[in-house]
Amino acid sequence: MWNFGDTNTSADSLATHIYTAPGQYSTSLLVTTKNNCKDTAYAQINVLKSPEPYFTFPSICQLEPVKFNSFDTSNHPFPIVSYLWSFGNNSTSPFPNPTMQYSLPGTYTVTLTTTDAQGCQALANDTVLVNAKPKADFSYTQPCTNQPLLLYDASNYFSDSNSSILFYWNGAIAGGDSSNIAQPQQGYNSVALTVTSNKGCADSTVENIFINQAPQVNFSVFPTVGSVGQLVNFSNQTLGATFYTWNFGDNTANSNDEDPMHAYGAIGNYQILLSAVSDSGCIDSATALFSVVDVYLDIAVRLLEFSIKDNAIKFSALLKNNSNVEILNYKLKLDVEGLPSIIADNKEPLALVNPFYKFQFQNQVVINGNFLPEYYCVEVFSVNGGKDEEPANDKLCTSLTGIFNVGLVYQDNTNVYADIYSLANEELLITAYDNTGRMVFETSKQVLRGYNKIMLHNGYLSSTYYTLKISREDGELLYKRFFIR
Repeated sequence: MWNFGDTNTSADSLATHIYTAPGQYSTSLLVTTKNNCKDTAYAQINVLKSPEPYFTFPSICQLEPVKFNSFDTSNHPFPIVSYLWSFGNNSTSPFPNPTMQYSLPGTYTVTLTTTDAQGCQALANDTVLVNAKPKADFSYTQPCTNQPLLLYDASNYFSDSNSSILFYWNGAIAGGDSSNIAQPQQGYNSVALTVTSNKGCADSTVENIFINQAPQVNFSVFPTVGSVGQLVNFSNQTLGATFYTWNFGDNTANSNDEDPMHAYGAIGNYQILLSAVSDSGCIDSATALFSVVDVYLDIAVRLLEFSIKDNAIKFSALLKNNSNVEILNYKLKLDVEGLPSIIADNKEPLALVNPFYKFQFQNQVVINGNFLPEYYCVEVFSVNGGKDEEPANDKLCTSLTGIFNVGLVYQDNTNVYADIYSLANEELLITAYDNTGRMVFETSKQVLRGYNKIMLHNGYLSSTYYTLKISREDGELLYKRFFIR
């Protein structure tokens, strides 16, 4: 019979006993034979104090290093000379404060065994939970310059949920789980996403997104106002597109032509829509309002003008489009007294936005003392191939008699000349002044009826602006400003 000195006994021949406290223990062994003979042996046992290890660790995330810190709660007189960690995943460590990384989430039993300098051992164990690390990922809308880029969190949090989602656009914080980049610039842009689960585990991902240039849609319509059945030309001025869709706003079939033509079947206002797609898939559109009207045609001849150079008269007429549509074609008749009529076709359409147009006749009339026409007339007809609605303003005449005209004034070598057109023989007093008002020269010249080229001054004039004052016999004063180069 074994007596371990701590109130515990054992009848085994080979006994094992664990003492729960350090100290001196008086042990004995009582042996009894089958003849009931007895004997007792005694021994003093000194039980040393064992280590009392424990360890701490923070919250653990998959694939992230975690540090285990060992401690001992006993007032131990002997140093700890060895450590043995078992992390529950077939990994061990002999260090007092090791770092471990778990590749898979789950529950693991961690055991720490310590041994002191006297060979005494003790162990501590704890259950650790390795939380799943989220897999950061995101999606985004079509990356085009003309529309906001929307970023969406598409991360996998496994069995956990998210607690923090943060997008970064080119290094700057861009927002939460559905960020809006309002005006992305063309080219590569860095987008980063950092997500954190409700267990504190985080992951990040970065992607360079190329923002494609959207097409720059623009078009023009000619004419700007149309009539029923008229073919309207649509001019596509879009940049950066490869596919087009035209909607003419009248419930007819769309067109994918680049520059289509279309005829409207009824009077009204129509919203035209041009959609364009680039080769990268970016889409943009433009609209315009087109009016189809009951056509009213009227061109008014508002003003007649002429100019004289080298004994030739050139004629022009100022026209105004009073119609409610552009005038695409018309004809003009020039009647100069004593000459056959001259018919001219228009060179430019008459617009609605700027309805005035100065028509210059290419023909010119040579004059001399024997031929001086007294009047000329300009008449418009065949407006857009039809009849002008207001014939009263189609024709305008003006007189050439009594008109005194000073044409070109110029310096040839050291002499100054002038082109003067007169309808009478008369004497002129001509005075020239420079920019300061100083008189440069004064001369009297006899001019004849018709075109005159006369020398005004025999002498060199420096380059600047001058003013001629011309006194006629009837007392009329005329002024002509000219420049000498």
